[in-house]
Amino acid sequence: MTPSSREISTRLVSERRRTISRIDVVLVMAFPDPSGQLDATLVPVLAGPMLMSFTASLFFAPIQLEILDLFPHQRGAAASLGTFFTLVMNAMLSGVIAPLITPNLTVVAIAALIGVVIGALLWAWHLADRRRLLADAPV
Repeated sequence: MTPSSREISTRLVSERRRTISRIDVVLVMAFPDPSGQLDATLVPVLAGPMLMSFTASLFFAPIQLEILDLFPHQRGAAASLGTFFTLVMNAMLSGVIAPLITPNLTVVAIAALIGVVIGALLWAWHLADRRRLLADAPV
């Protein structure tokens, strides 16, 4: 019996979470506080990336399934392109955008708001396009 795409994505998400958790633990063990103890100031530093990776892993699997459902006959290409696009966008965000906006927290907040607005506009565009396609489809 072949596993479904949902089962595969669930397995991948849990493996990814375990890998990220192991990397966090190794980094804390490799670079502890200079006194050799874990300081309370490390909690926000560790909690931020942990929460971001957790939420990203929660949303990546359903998005991947939606992409696969859009192109059922080209599932391999759809999965590869979706993963590639996600990788490129994350690299651009962390390598280009983040260094430009991090000196000032106000700029970070404005950039986050811009990202939310762009996402909402793209979602509205998707819904409008989908309604148009459903209306044009033969019955």
